[in-house]
Amino acid sequence: MSLEEDQRVTENPDLIHVEPPINASLSSSSSSSSSSSRINEISNSHNSESGVNIIAPLSFFSKNNDSIKVMVLLNQQIHLPLDFFSEIWEYSTLIVCGDGGANQLYDYCIKNQLDPLQYLPHYIVGDLDSIRNSVRLFYHENGVLVKSQSSQYSSDLDKVISLINLKAHGFSRDSFHSIDDYDGIIQFEQTEILDTTTKLQTVKVFLVGAIGGRFDQTIATISKMIKCDSTRPNFTFFMLNNEHEEFVLFVKKGKNFITMNKDGLRYKSLDEFPVTERERKLKHVGLLPLIGPVSLTTKGLKWDVEHWDSSVAGYVSSSNLLVGDNGFYVECSDPIFVNVEI
Repeated sequence: MSLEEDQRVTENPDLIHVEPPINASLSSSSSSSSSSSRINEISNSHNSESGVNIIAPLSFFSKNNDSIKVMVLLNQQIHLPLDFFSEIWEYSTLIVCGDGGANQLYDYCIKNQLDPLQYLPHYIVGDLDSIRNSVRLFYHENGVLVKSQSSQYSSDLDKVISLINLKAHGFSRDSFHSIDDYDGIIQFEQTEILDTTTKLQTVKVFLVGAIGGRFDQTIATISKMIKCDSTRPNFTFFMLNNEHEEFVLFVKKGKNFITMNKDGLRYKSLDEFPVTERERKLKHVGLLPLIGPVSLTTKGLKWDVEHWDSSVAGYVSSSNLLVGDNGFYVECSDPIFVNVEI
């Protein structure tokens, strides 16, 4: 790294105060001074009414009904702690298995001594080449709609997302019976939904089993998230790494604020930060320019950057750490992916 590039990096203490944007859906508080003019400049721009994209994975567990909350299970063994799995399930208004994801759900219930009858998804969709016959029969006999979509020109995740979008537009369960079993769901969505100008409700999707396992499938998931940014801008995806306790998030071009606080928790100053949390292990963060070269500016990380060029073939901010009490800002010239430990 050159001297000029090195000067664009600031090393912070292990805990700093980061004031959330004023348009964040958190409780109000007074703003506090920042430690440098650079940070003041970033904070002021993010706190403007020009708009900041708020990314709050744990807002999925709030009681408000401002969005449709969806749990998607794909065909990877589920390694989630039982309490976390149960919490996602409880707060989801729609639960969909992509083909072999039904096997994983059933096996997870048996492994954890849960009654599978208490964990019935609403839909199972895909080409159904992975789901075991016994599992398919079990869910079908217990009222789950199992919908075959045999086309090999789209993935099971494609089919799941199209189904979710139809449900978000009010399509009833019965309407899926008349859709053909080849690629009817995707075709119906494309002709009936994607051309609409209707204001769309926010859809928050927890993807379980999308990251980890086979590398080609992980890259296919990343590709799908990039495409969905333009085709389904009302969707927010929280991808869970199946092999490490972290979220993988799509971060839009522009100003973003990422928080891992629950229930709208907002610290007004470092004095409010719990003493018991001060010795906590810092959470790893990665800023991943998987789509193309970007310029990044951050506030709230151990190693903050300012107008810092990043690319897969150049510099990548991996193994960074979250030190902001309320979260961190990232402003990017183009979309990136961010991984944040839970």
